[in-house]
Amino acid sequence: DSMRDHLPRTDTTNENSTHPIHPAVMSPLLIWAMRFVDDFADDILTAWLEHQTLIKQIQTHANPTATAKLREVVEQYAAENRPLPGRIHDGHPVPAISYLAGRAHASKEQASYAVRTYGSHLPVTDQSPLQCPIRGRLDGRVWMEHINFHDAPRLMHRLSTACLIVILYLTGMRPGEALELRVGCCPEAGTDSTDPRGYQLHGNYFKGARDGDGKHVMGGLPRETPWTVIPPVVRAVRVLERMADGPLLFPTKTEIGRAHV
Repeated sequence: DSMRDHLPRTDTTNENSTHPIHPAVMSPLLIWAMRFVDDFADDILTAWLEHQTLIKQIQTHANPTATAKLREVVEQYAAENRPLPGRIHDGHPVPAISYLAGRAHASKEQASYAVRTYGSHLPVTDQSPLQCPIRGRLDGRVWMEHINFHDAPRLMHRLSTACLIVILYLTGMRPGEALELRVGCCPEAGTDSTDPRGYQLHGNYFKGARDGDGKHVMGGLPRETPWTVIPPVVRAVRVLERMADGPLLFPTKTEIGRAHV
């Protein structure tokens, strides 16, 4: 007998009609999402901090003291017969102007001028390496030789996506519920706690969320019963809290989405 044989007859079905993701896809996806959270997050977050530091060092107006520094940097590449740092744009490498300007505390216009004047004869690579060390390991070796300046925002996006996959799959919460999670939603369990449930994740529910007049509440309502979560979910939340620059763990607008050429 099926469960339906023991339930009251209805004209609707409570079965989920969405086809599940095949385990051959879901298993490696979840494993790699957890690896990003556990093994690569520190490197990505450190690279992002260096990326942001360089961005803040870019001057709005020309910095007279940076002119000689930029010339020295470009001429050093020429003396060592090395290509200029760059990125891929429309399928071709172009100089990493923001990267050079940030390193010299100069404006982008100054960096562009230095490249045109002292380095126009130099080739351009697709690498703009940040100086932060790589500590994450993959099969006993570093998972990347370095992180490029222009790759830092992309890796932050991927890290956020990995956290979302871990949270959704290992809690069963709906995507809308996860996207409304806030910093502090998973408090540390007390060391002297005898609560067998361990960590709990607090958030809002949306399905069936109605006010006293029966109207749907757009922002959802707090769940009376929080989600009980396992350590991989807690680690994903902690990574997101380190990434957050506001109250939401998954903000719609963030500095990560801004491109710097």
